[in-house]
Amino acid sequence: MSGETSVENRPVGSIIKSAKKEARLVVGAKSVKKGIKNKSIDAVICSSTCPQGYKKDILKDSETFSFEVIEFDDDSSRLGELCGKHFNVSVLGIKKAEPQKAKGALKSA
Repeated sequence: MSGETSVENRPVGSIIKSAKKEARLVVGAKSVKKGIKNKSIDAVICSSTCPQGYKKDILKDSETFSFEVIEFDDDSSRLGELCGKHFNVSVLGIKKAEPQKAKGALKSA
């Protein structure tokens, strides 16, 4: 899967895998939008087939709420597979790490 956008030099698949392991995935546009408004979202991944209206709203919100938007180069079917779902996922949010978990991760590193 060449061409996937990466964050902090990490492939999107790796980011999703880590977030899934830590129970930090938010699936679906409505749930992600709610997380954005609650300021609990660190990054949003949009599939290449994400409806333009959703993508436009997410990009606008990213300026207001300061989170990263990652454009996934594959379709929503593949994004669903990467997060372990048996359905298409157009928008995927990554929750912010909890302070306790972040401190623990730094100590174990």
